[in-house]
Amino acid sequence: MAVILILPGSPVIAAFDPVLDPDVVSPPPDSIRVVVRDGGELQKALAVAAPGQVIELADGVYDAGTYFAVRKVSGTAEAPLIIRAQHQGRAEISGGSWFYVEDSSYVVIEGLLFTTVDTDNNFAVRLHRTHHSRVTRNSFALVENPANLSSRHWVYVGGTGADHNRIDHNYFEGKRRIGNFVSINGDNVQVGQYNRIDHNLFRDARSVNANGMEAIRIGTSDVSRSYAYTIIEYNLFAQCNGDAEIISVKSAGNHIRYNTFWECEGTLTLRHGNDNQVYGNYFLGNGKPLTGGVRVYGKGHAVYNNHFERLEGTGWRSALTLGSADVENQETILNYWRVEEVLVAFNTFVDNRSSIAIAPDANQPFAPKKAVIANNLIVSSLPEPLVSVGKPAEIIWIGNMVYTRGRSSSAGTYIGINLKPEEARLVDPQLQWSVAGVHFPGAGSPVIDAAELSYSSVIDTVIYTDIEGKSRHAHPDVGAFEYAGYPLLRGPLTEEEVGPNAPSVAAFSLSAPAVYITKADLHGTYYERTGWWGPLILEVETVTTGELDQDVLISVSVNDSRKEGEIRRTATGGRAEFRLNQGELGDGEHILTITAAAGGHMDTARLHLRIGNIHFSNLTNYAYVKGRVPLDVAVGIPPDQLQSVQVMLDDELIYDNVVAPSVLAVDTLPLAEGRHRLQAVATSIYGAQAVRSVDIEVDNKWEIVDNLQPPLDWGFFGLGIMERTLATVKWPGWLHQTERPEDFFGDADRLTPQSDAEVFLIWDTPRLTEALITLYSKDAAVVGQVECAVSADGSTWHDLPYQVVVAERSANGWMKLNLAATVPVPEVVEHFRLSMTGSGETYAGDTPGEKPQVGQVVLHGWY
Repeated sequence: MAVILILPGSPVIAAFDPVLDPDVVSPPPDSIRVVVRDGGELQKALAVAAPGQVIELADGVYDAGTYFAVRKVSGTAEAPLIIRAQHQGRAEISGGSWFYVEDSSYVVIEGLLFTTVDTDNNFAVRLHRTHHSRVTRNSFALVENPANLSSRHWVYVGGTGADHNRIDHNYFEGKRRIGNFVSINGDNVQVGQYNRIDHNLFRDARSVNANGMEAIRIGTSDVSRSYAYTIIEYNLFAQCNGDAEIISVKSAGNHIRYNTFWECEGTLTLRHGNDNQVYGNYFLGNGKPLTGGVRVYGKGHAVYNNHFERLEGTGWRSALTLGSADVENQETILNYWRVEEVLVAFNTFVDNRSSIAIAPDANQPFAPKKAVIANNLIVSSLPEPLVSVGKPAEIIWIGNMVYTRGRSSSAGTYIGINLKPEEARLVDPQLQWSVAGVHFPGAGSPVIDAAELSYSSVIDTVIYTDIEGKSRHAHPDVGAFEYAGYPLLRGPLTEEEVGPNAPSVAAFSLSAPAVYITKADLHGTYYERTGWWGPLILEVETVTTGELDQDVLISVSVNDSRKEGEIRRTATGGRAEFRLNQGELGDGEHILTITAAAGGHMDTARLHLRIGNIHFSNLTNYAYVKGRVPLDVAVGIPPDQLQSVQVMLDDELIYDNVVAPSVLAVDTLPLAEGRHRLQAVATSIYGAQAVRSVDIEVDNKWEIVDNLQPPLDWGFFGLGIMERTLATVKWPGWLHQTERPEDFFGDADRLTPQSDAEVFLIWDTPRLTEALITLYSKDAAVVGQVECAVSADGSTWHDLPYQVVVAERSANGWMKLNLAATVPVPEVVEHFRLSMTGSGETYAGDTPGEKPQVGQVVLHGWY
């Protein structure tokens, strides 16, 4: 078998188009300018619109109650029709209005804000039977109702000849209803061809638990055998969670490249169609559930030079899924097509819950066949196997490199499949962490020059570039990144690089003069709950490319709540260290901006910086405390930069000094039970404040509940008799009663005197406040034989008066008596004594079972 793939390359190399190709559209010098100020004027202008016009929308809201129509305008590359805002984002298409462009060419819609309301059959922009047109630098925030289950696409390209259109540098946010942000369609036979979707920001699509909310869909099942040649490149997909398919490809010959997928709950899915290519993309899950990578069905696809990191999806949401099919030869269009002659090569997988899943749906009959998995780097420290196999498949493994950090090296156990060394070598790739937030191999990594090219005898393919677009060596590296003396320079896309305000960016090249920030590491003390504490060192490294040999000026600025960019540091050279958090930063969230500039070239990196310069080291929020509580107040501001440290308890100042307290405690005994707030505030000489509050639950009450259970005989184990009462002293002469609990209101554990002699029980009860005793008797006069007493030293006892209430009476003559005693001065009490005397004159019966009996004893006090 020999499958020839042209890699990477665009499907068609066309001549430069002055309307479609520049990052920013420039009207021809002889254009006719028409200014409109409301929806009515816009409708009139569009009714007579002609090639060579620029219709400018003044700032304001445009709502005609229906769509704005552009029909049969045959623009050209030299004379387009441009419809644009006078000021980007300040002309709003609202209400029931949107743009319908039909049977036209070279129509540009630019710089508008769309907030069209949620009604049936309205879009934002629909290009119907329209070619060589452009939707650029707009913002789409349409109003949608999740309860509306009909489909609504925001930008729709369809109809016969819907070719060579470009949708670029737009901002799409807030999908709440079934439908796509962008949908590329055609007629019933052929999908639209040679369309481009690039440099857009797609963000925040939320699932309504129904199919059909992909961010982008190319084609439908009906036209899935036709070739679209769509290019989807340099887009940022952020939390596009509307559908299990972030992008749904239902056509052939498409290129999806150089995009970044950030925390998206789904996969880029090659659902129908053949000969698609997916390369140069970043799939970053950040440990969020259901995040996935690429899912493949069909024939002749190539998935290469992609980076998958910290994706949590499993099964068909794995980082890479080669699905199982229910039809073998693509004989029906609605089924899952068999994976066949697919190349998966030069990808990097790092810490994914499931890196590669093969035929995860074992119930489908047709597993992948004639597929090649070659020269991929798969690394993980997670417990799950790197590869899962639902059913046997015909796959050739060549030249892969795997590493299971911190685990055994037994291949079958942790890789998930038994592979020979030539199929997957087990070796530490020595990955480094980049300022872009992903791992890559640096100098000295064993991945360098380690790829095996023998797979080309199976699939006739040459992959010339890496994830950055750099040329690969004659003997290339394993994984997505080709080391060429530089660290990773073109990382995942940021929001600044896409959308309406993105600047023009030249193609990446090591020969082009440029400066790059390659490291931005913080060193110091970090707490998960509160952030960075104390002085920090920011380590910055840069590199230059091309002929740029000037010194690099490195600048660091930190915004805080007082003034944007107030904290600044500068240094010259390729490497610098900056000391931060020396008292100049207040607590809270900050944006740390690093800029490197040389010879008119600049690179910027941003870090989120959370500062928490004061905390209670020994207390957590809502901690239960009692008695005297020491306060360990840790202040991160250097002592020579401190102006004051204050500690408040319920807004009452309990400490105020210029230094952090070395010894400080709170006596909680005088405090009311329940919640109280401690707050510590440190102020630096620069006026920056560190503030930490913690709520504490004062719980100074103790309780003893003694059910007077009988002892256990552990003599069999050599342990003797084990008492189960909680009393510290149990005077001889007590008899445990456990029979007939039904006569004692369910109480199966009771004590009664064996004779007429006095017997007593003593409990240790510091700061006793009350005693509650349950007594059973057939004669209420028995209370005269019960005494309660308290003592401070265990020697001198004082009677404790009590009150008696008859709680219940049984049919057989027993009464349940509740005795309650309150201690007038708890501070002097350390012990409580319960005594009973056995004068037979007060007993209703003369057998132990008929004598008064003590049930539960409950004691309350303060710590």
